Amino acid sequence: INYCYLWEVIVMLVGAVASFVIVTIVAVAYGFLLHHLHEQTYFFSALSTIERRLTFTSEQAFYFSFFDRATSVLSKEKNSSFIGKIQSLLQEFSYDTHVEHPYTINSLKKFNIYPEICLSLLFDAYSSSSFSQIHKPICHHYNRQDLPSFITCTGFGVPEYFYIDAVFGMQSLVIIFLSYATWVLSGGSFASVCLFLLFYFANLTNITRVMNAPPLRECFGFPLACICFTICIAVIMNSHHKMSVLDRSWRFLLLALLCLFFILSWQFAPFVLLTLLLCVTMLKIIGIVDFQSAVLIWAALAVSWTIGILLMMGNEYMLSSLFTSSLIGCGLLYWVGSDVKGSARHPIMRGVAQVFALLFAIILVKSFFSHIGFTNDAHIMNLLRSKFDESFATFHTRIYTCSSVFSFVSWNEIIGISKSGLIPLGCLTIVAVVLRVVLSAIDNLNSKPRGDGKQEKIKNSLVLAQSSRFAAMAFVSFLTIAFALQSVAIMRLKMLSLPLLCVCASVLASPVFRSGLVSHRFLRILIGFFVIISGAAAGFVTLNTLPRLVARQGEFNDAATVELVHFFLEKTPPYSSVASLMPTTSSLLATANNPTHPLRIVNHPHYEYAYMRNTTHSMYTVYAFVTDANVHKTMRAKAVDYVVINQRKCNQERHSGCNILNLYELDGVKRQSSTTFCERWGQKTYTSSPLFKKEFENQRYQVLKVLNVDD
Repeated sequence: INYCYLWEVIVMLVGAVASFVIVTIVAVAYGFLLHHLHEQTYFFSALSTIERRLTFTSEQAFYFSFFDRATSVLSKEKNSSFIGKIQSLLQEFSYDTHVEHPYTINSLKKFNIYPEICLSLLFDAYSSSSFSQIHKPICHHYNRQDLPSFITCTGFGVPEYFYIDAVFGMQSLVIIFLSYATWVLSGGSFASVCLFLLFYFANLTNITRVMNAPPLRECFGFPLACICFTICIAVIMNSHHKMSVLDRSWRFLLLALLCLFFILSWQFAPFVLLTLLLCVTMLKIIGIVDFQSAVLIWAALAVSWTIGILLMMGNEYMLSSLFTSSLIGCGLLYWVGSDVKGSARHPIMRGVAQVFALLFAIILVKSFFSHIGFTNDAHIMNLLRSKFDESFATFHTRIYTCSSVFSFVSWNEIIGISKSGLIPLGCLTIVAVVLRVVLSAIDNLNSKPRGDGKQEKIKNSLVLAQSSRFAAMAFVSFLTIAFALQSVAIMRLKMLSLPLLCVCASVLASPVFRSGLVSHRFLRILIGFFVIISGAAAGFVTLNTLPRLVARQGEFNDAATVELVHFFLEKTPPYSSVASLMPTTSSLLATANNPTHPLRIVNHPHYEYAYMRNTTHSMYTVYAFVTDANVHKTMRAKAVDYVVINQRKCNQERHSGCNILNLYELDGVKRQSSTTFCERWGQKTYTSSPLFKKEFENQRYQVLKVLNVDD
């Protein structure tokens, strides 16, 4: 009996079981932690229904409104079959008159609302099941000095709680699948899994904002993206093992299915999948990832993307995206790769030729889509240019860049993340892996094929570079580098790079990985000490950060907006149309729109479409130096009934560069009046004119009724 081998097997099994138990416990606890942090931030349980929905701001409120409408539709279809309920939901959202008045649009085509549809169906199933009778909502009566008394309920049977708890539950998938990816890449190291968890929770506030903003698309999309990354790692890890057709088929189907869910849940999915595809393709060109694995991943992405476009009714933004062009370009490269390979005598020139062929194909396809009129993503290049060219800015680019989440990552944040040891250790891993990739690429590109078509054996020092584990680690490292570069320019994308950086840093805790990465014994020992120091730093930061987060007390208080909502519910006729700032219209759609009192909005925060960018530009003229007549003409062109003015925006510091007036000056809009429209109507004595009538006013808002010329 080989006792050494038996001991290794026992240690591996114990480590696997321990990893599984700890990750499961932490993943479940993570969902409860996020629920607790959300409760502590807003005192959510003590809020009225309107106030709870007002905690969802801008894009959050906009998407939650679809869930609210879907649950209302399903509540009327209690006796219908499942197919009948689906048909009712399709009818509701395929002919939507609520979100882009005065037009009827197909919301399924324009917005990523499939998560809300799925959650509404789950909520309907839960409400009809026996579980809802066992776990009934708990209700409380609250009396306040500033607002009328109200009854509010908590529990899974309350739509708002069902929605946010489902989102928090999804975040557990991030812990589970990234922990699994760490375990696989590290060769089954229990220490690596524990280190990953320490790094993740030490940097929790930098990694996610789901506890403060559950309905964001990224809260649905990122867990699914992590599953897609993990499946790609598994595909690459098995590339050097002979897989049966059945094995490849189920991996293909699983990846395609998860990528489809990801595509339907987040409008940013094309950029994430584009990064993934290009990383795989580059590694395939230099010989790190084998041809079959690259084609399997490409095919799964192509199938899921095609089905996604069909399910979103031919979404033009998806059709014109750079990811579509890249899919076609990579497909052509894989198809004619052998011809390109044979046409170049020198192997390095062969790789360069493939890269240029890929870029040419992508540019050609993208130019074709632009030529036939698909220009919804035209603002992206302007946005990127404005990030790096301070002299260039437009109204639309400033709408993005004036938001803190679209700013550059500050040095203070980088230093804060580094204190946990994540950046130093992660960068060490990535640098070491990239060096191995470069050596392997040089060896692969310079290797001459034999007469039988097989390559010569590579040097012993490059054995790791040819292994499936290293190929998968190279994929994760390249993916992390790509997302890190994106997140430096757009802070919001930290959520993509930091979790993967946690994986990269954690694998160094594995003796198996260290011994394969570094051949010198002294360096391996030195890296081991560095890992211990980084782990201690991560543990220290975690022990200081988590208790502070858990103990944090907050409270939601927005009486002015609550009054505004009550005005629209009680003082305006059904089917009224509203124009205002995008966050305001979204909040009204989520709170003041119901089956008995339908409300329609003119503009919303889904800014990716050219039509909505132009509409928002015209609706925001109430904050510019324009005459009442011009504003009235603009509003009547969109059949607007009410205009809501936010005086905080009107009185915002004008030299900040982010005042709406500054945004119009960037576009060269000439002054038509000595005062802005909102300033005139902010005066107490200015209550009516032949074109507008002030219907409501409080310390923050004025609501103007747009009069017909005949009124």
